[in-house]
Amino acid sequence: MANQFAVVTGASSGIGLSLAKELATRGFDLAVCSAGDRLHDAVETLKATGVNVYEIHADLSTREGVERLWSEVTALNRSVTQASASAGFSPKLISTQS
Repeated sequence: MANQFAVVTGASSGIGLSLAKELATRGFDLAVCSAGDRLHDAVETLKATGVNVYEIHADLSTREGVERLWSEVTALNRSVTQASASAGFSPKLISTQS
């Protein structure tokens, strides 16, 4: 039977990485996403737990980044059993209008 599958954004550091590590220790295969350059190091750490880890570089503050994440996760043809949206926010997306 295949491992459960989780998608974690913001997985290169902080809360996102901590959640990804916890899910990996529980046997979840992972799709991890970040726009940062530290994602590869995080992926290597997660793979050491013995689960499958799929690395997705995408900036989720952009429409293109969200579409890339969706496209790459969909292409894996796995049922997502857990998801954690831990990516940061972009000041560009906050409206200053009342």
